[in-house]
Amino acid sequence: MKFSSWLDAVRSARTFGRLARSRATRQSHSADVQIAETLETRAVPTVTVLSVGSSGATSLFISSDSGDAITVRVNSTLVEVLANGTPVASAPAVLASDVSQLDVQGGDGNNVIDLTGVSSSEFSALQGITINGGDGNDSILGSDSFDDLIYGGNGNDTVSGGVGNDTVAGNDGNDSILGGEGDDSLGSTSASTREDGNDTLDGGNGNDTLGAGSGTDSLIGGAGDDSLFGGSGNDRLLGNDGNDTMNGESGNDSMSGSTGDDSMLGGDGNDTVDGEDGLDTINGQAGNDSLIGGNDVDSLIGDAGNDTLTGDAGNDTLNGGLGNDSLLGVDGDDLLLGGNDRDTLNGGVGNDSLSGDAGNDSLTDSSGNDTLNGGADNDIVTTAGSPTVGGTGEDDVLLGGAGNDTMTGGGGNDSLDGSFGNDVLNGGDSNDTLLGNGGNDSLNGGTGVDSLDGGAGNDTINSGTGDDVLTWMASNGSDTFQNGGGFDSVNVVGSDANDTYTVAKASSVMRITNSGQSLTLDRTITGVTINAGLGNDTINITTLSGISPMLLLIDGGDDNDNINANGVSLGSVLLRASGGLGDDTITGSANNDYLDGGDGEDRITANGGNDTLVGGLGNDSLSGGVGNDFITAGDGDDTITGEAGNDILNGNGDSDSLDGGDGNDTVLGGTGDDSLVGGTGVDVVRGELGSDVISGGNGNDLLEGNDGDDTVAGEGGNDLIRGGDGNDSLDGGAGNDTLVAGDGDDTATGGDGDDGINGGDGDDSLNGMSGNDTIIGEDGNDTLLGGSGNDTCLGGEGDDIVVGQGNPDTLQGGGDSGDMIVSDDLSEIDEAFVLSSDVLGRLEAT
Repeated sequence: MKFSSWLDAVRSARTFGRLARSRATRQSHSADVQIAETLETRAVPTVTVLSVGSSGATSLFISSDSGDAITVRVNSTLVEVLANGTPVASAPAVLASDVSQLDVQGGDGNNVIDLTGVSSSEFSALQGITINGGDGNDSILGSDSFDDLIYGGNGNDTVSGGVGNDTVAGNDGNDSILGGEGDDSLGSTSASTREDGNDTLDGGNGNDTLGAGSGTDSLIGGAGDDSLFGGSGNDRLLGNDGNDTMNGESGNDSMSGSTGDDSMLGGDGNDTVDGEDGLDTINGQAGNDSLIGGNDVDSLIGDAGNDTLTGDAGNDTLNGGLGNDSLLGVDGDDLLLGGNDRDTLNGGVGNDSLSGDAGNDSLTDSSGNDTLNGGADNDIVTTAGSPTVGGTGEDDVLLGGAGNDTMTGGGGNDSLDGSFGNDVLNGGDSNDTLLGNGGNDSLNGGTGVDSLDGGAGNDTINSGTGDDVLTWMASNGSDTFQNGGGFDSVNVVGSDANDTYTVAKASSVMRITNSGQSLTLDRTITGVTINAGLGNDTINITTLSGISPMLLLIDGGDDNDNINANGVSLGSVLLRASGGLGDDTITGSANNDYLDGGDGEDRITANGGNDTLVGGLGNDSLSGGVGNDFITAGDGDDTITGEAGNDILNGNGDSDSLDGGDGNDTVLGGTGDDSLVGGTGVDVVRGELGSDVISGGNGNDLLEGNDGDDTVAGEGGNDLIRGGDGNDSLDGGAGNDTLVAGDGDDTATGGDGDDGINGGDGDDSLNGMSGNDTIIGEDGNDTLLGGSGNDTCLGGEGDDIVVGQGNPDTLQGGGDSGDMIVSDDLSEIDEAFVLSSDVLGRLEAT
């Protein structure tokens, strides 16, 4: 042996065995490195053993310079290294219990490395084993006690990891690798470290990861939940027992899941994949693949390519994906989806569901109660039993017969009529019209804006994801409606008879009943409209608390209707009720309702909530109840009562009677001779057109007669009263009131309190009554009576009569020659008196 080749072997051992970390130690403690032979006097061996470190932390490096058989074992507590069956005499004496790292480097050539004799009971300090077979066709046996790191090196190697969680890389060459017991990693799953050669990887027992490279490889998972990656060649993958994950990657691969619930990906190439036993999920991915589900319930996806999918036993799901695929369900109740392009579907034995999807498909109904849906384009549907048929992607018209039909509209705007029998109608995509007609039908709108009508019978209706409209007539039977996710509405159509509807909560959903029939709305919807139609109809609404938000629209239609929410809580439901034509009675809920009597002499009672009441045409009676209500009467002689709350009342046309009740109300008379009462609170009352009678009630009110000869009484509170045009009669009542008579020959009486009175234009009669009043006649021939109290009276322009009526008053005629001032004390007459700007502003600007 050449001396230089022996040094190369040592150098290789240092690199492979991490000798670089002990370089500083060797330089300062050369005694720790023991080389058994003296190079100057001995022959150089083919197997070299080096030890580095101290007691309990010794690294042992074994290297070969050729193709040797290396065995490591223990002989009387010392490590013994055999080279080709003979102990290496030059090996240092090292206790097995002192070894913390064991590295074995095979040389060029065919090495046999055996570490089965390295056990944890003797190598008690050992933390890691690394084996590198080097070039050549090597045979390597790892330890049965430790987690080995093994590199086969280039060449056709045979490696067994033994017991433990081993990591084995065969490197280039046609390798055979057995992981053995434990969770092993065989080969490589990284693209940068994939290995050439036709390899056989067997994980053995345990949850193993096997990764092949290029070449025709065979991967066997063994028992356990294994992960197998085929690499770029035409590989064979066998999962065996356990729930395995398998990926053939590129190449034309053959894969078998065996037992367990496996997940299998064919990858690129024309693959053959068989799930065998277990609940398997198989995806062929790219290429023309053959997929077999095997036993149990499997899911098969062809993906791209012209694939053949066979469900075999079990209730399987087959999806062809892209390409011209062939799908066969075989046994079980299977779901077959052709996907795009020209597909051939056969459900086989069992009650199968077939859908061709896009493309010119061929669908065959074998035995069982199958459902066939051609999907888009021009399909061929062949039936042998009692089929269920679907439309194409166009605007289809599907008519059922006397049997129990199942129809699916497909992708167009389809019209489906179940006719007689208990039918299943599926609208599919786009805007469909579904009519169940006779029988107990099931309607599914699908996507799009659909129109759904169960017709006669007790029907179940699911709207789908679009904004759909359901029509229900009570005489047709009891239906159940489910919202599939869109903004759906329900239209209840009444008859010409006298119908009685009840709207109630059933558990957490709404139920509408009429004459023993019912409509149950099983999920949230946008709104419900009840069109009662002709007849004297009654709609009773009970508590709806807990139901999802929606709008409840009720139209009583013609004749005399009764809509009664009876003051109950509706929760998140918004009520909008209209009586329509006729003399209607409407009673609101405890919520914020919109109540419209429509034409006719209606009676509307709002109850609680902030309500809107509309009387419409006719002599109506409207009552707001508790809450801040908005009430408008429309034409007719109406009676409006705001009751409690801050209400807005509008009489509009004709002669109305309005009473704000409690709260700070706004009362508007509109046209006609109205009777207006503000009630308790700070109110605003305006007579507007017509000769109105106005009463403010208690509170500091603003009262305006506006046009017409009005009678206005402030009653309690500090009121501001404006007569407006016309010959008005104003009475401040109790409180410190301000009265502005306006145009016309007005009569104004201050009443109790310190009042301010302005006659305005016209020949007015102004009387302060009790209190210290300020009275201004303004234009016209006015009569001013101060009344009791210290009053200030200014006649203004015109021939006025000013009378102080006792107590020290300040009287002024206004300067016209025709004024008459009456006082028992001449000192009270002061033609030079000037009111303060504040008082003038209050009386003139208001």
